[in-house]
Amino acid sequence: MSNQSTQNASEFERAETFLQLVRKLVVTSTTRKSDEVATEAEKRLMKHLKGRNPGKIMGPVTFFTFCHSIYQNASVTMGEISNEIFVSPATATRVVDWWVKNGLAERLPDSSDKRLVRVKITEEGRVVHEIAVEIAHKRIGEFLSRLNPEEQIIVNLLLEKLLSASEN
Repeated sequence: MSNQSTQNASEFERAETFLQLVRKLVVTSTTRKSDEVATEAEKRLMKHLKGRNPGKIMGPVTFFTFCHSIYQNASVTMGEISNEIFVSPATATRVVDWWVKNGLAERLPDSSDKRLVRVKITEEGRVVHEIAVEIAHKRIGEFLSRLNPEEQIIVNLLLEKLLSASEN
């Protein structure tokens, strides 16, 4: 949709266009092969994942979000994981199962509530997180490099405004 037709579009049409653009951006940024540095980092990531592709369980965005969530916290509950990565508790369980099976995370009993299970990242999981961050930074940097510094600031401000509005 061009700039002129966006101004004349209904609120629904603008929302639909926005969703399509965001979806395309996320899909292309996480699935296409990027520069050599990101590709090399992807090879290192697969080495640490012992050749097991998490793509059958979770997409790249979910993988990174989960990885980042357990990296930032000492341990998280399954409910917190489900909320953080925007998936059902059953899907969160499958994601955690994959991480535990591959030695990237471990399940721990909660010290104060025996009904809760906590998930903690392992040292190998920390290495995987650092590689995933490198890949994300390279890919996002590649996209942002197409914008001049002022446009990058505007995009960040608009995203912050949208996020703030969605939290209120």
